[in-house]
Amino acid sequence: MGSRILSVEIDGSPLDNDRIYVLATRGYMGRGKDGYRSLLVQPEGGECEEVVSEENGMLISAMLRQYFMSLTVLAKWKGWGPSLDRHWFVSVCPSC
Repeated sequence: MGSRILSVEIDGSPLDNDRIYVLATRGYMGRGKDGYRSLLVQPEGGECEEVVSEENGMLISAMLRQYFMSLTVLAKWKGWGPSLDRHWFVSVCPSC
């Protein structure tokens, strides 16, 4: 590990150096603009595989905005009553 990071835990377990992890981050970090070369993507000379590039993917801010807008819509649907609940929502769990 570098001099800036003293320890790493993922879900309460120490980092496994033999495991491949998936990380969602901003494009500038994957291009080394923040000084962390460990996050550098392959097109910039690093070892990290870029799964979705900034040009082909959705911005994190747009993704969050859509998520919160969907919560607003779902909250409105909740008040439509039992008949519409049966029509629009399918329960995957029999006890739900």
